[in-house]
Amino acid sequence: MSEVPGVLWSPTSGSDHAPLVLMGHGGGTHKKAPAMAGRAHRLVTGCGFHVAVIDAPGHGSRPRTAHDEEKIAVMQQAMAAGEPVGPIVVRYNAHLAERAVPEWQFLDALQELPEIGAEGPVGYFGLNMGTAIGVPLTAIESRIAAAVLFVRHLGRAVTSPA
Repeated sequence: MSEVPGVLWSPTSGSDHAPLVLMGHGGGTHKKAPAMAGRAHRLVTGCGFHVAVIDAPGHGSRPRTAHDEEKIAVMQQAMAAGEPVGPIVVRYNAHLAERAVPEWQFLDALQELPEIGAEGPVGYFGLNMGTAIGVPLTAIESRIAAAVLFVRHLGRAVTSPA
């Protein structure tokens, strides 16, 4: 597996074997996006947790594939035309999940760090696209004991005729 860019935030003291939270960012963003950094800061400073975030395939500092470019163009065209993008996003996110779930095996390396260890609890927080990745990840990764999977709809309001 090629290198996957990520970030690990840890408390400055009292962090031995503290819980570890893996976080998956939303589509179009990256590992240090404000939504991720803000949540990580709260978990690290307020709870004493460790937080790890990686760039999803085709996001952040990772190159996009031809498939990524094609699907992003299709989404942008649909948005420009006022058409629904939900079905496009669902299919693209499923493709990203197939690529990203195996990459979270770096959990082994994180648990080898003395301040984290293998015996501490592990959780997952997914935001939008991070949820699409988190569902299959939490289904197969037995070390993840708790998960928060969150989707915020950013599309236009839909009204039905009276």
